[in-house]
Amino acid sequence: DAEKRFANTLFSHLPALSLSYHLEKHIGEITRIMNRGSDSISTVISSLLFFVLPTLFEAAVVSVVFWKLVEMPSIAVSILIAVTLYLSFTVFVTKTRIAFRRKLIEASDAVGQKETETLVNYETVAMFGRTKNEIEQYSRLGQTYKDRRGGMLGM
Repeated sequence: DAEKRFANTLFSHLPALSLSYHLEKHIGEITRIMNRGSDSISTVISSLLFFVLPTLFEAAVVSVVFWKLVEMPSIAVSILIAVTLYLSFTVFVTKTRIAFRRKLIEASDAVGQKETETLVNYETVAMFGRTKNEIEQYSRLGQTYKDRRGGMLGM
């Protein structure tokens, strides 16, 4: 339901954008952002429900069992410390990866936008003899995307 509400809110915002925004025809960019946003919400919800919350619950239950039933508080504390370290490391790696991922998404959006805008405005591009220029820009954007994808894999 959250994914649907997000998509509806975003879509209802589109008519409120300025005329200049619509005249520039950011069709490809808008559709990619909408799809990516909906997918992201779905991923966050499923990650919380099926990975993070069960792990925290399990760590709490095991710690309580070791502390109260087995009377070994040192093991309970070590479990909590290990889970805390694991979560801290995961957050650090995720933040680092997000920085690389944002650059990759920007490059991907630029390539997709160039594809969409060139094809949607085919008549204008052809009429003004800008086909070669558009191909060169597309090639540069593709190279930037390739470089950022390689950078993300190498992190």
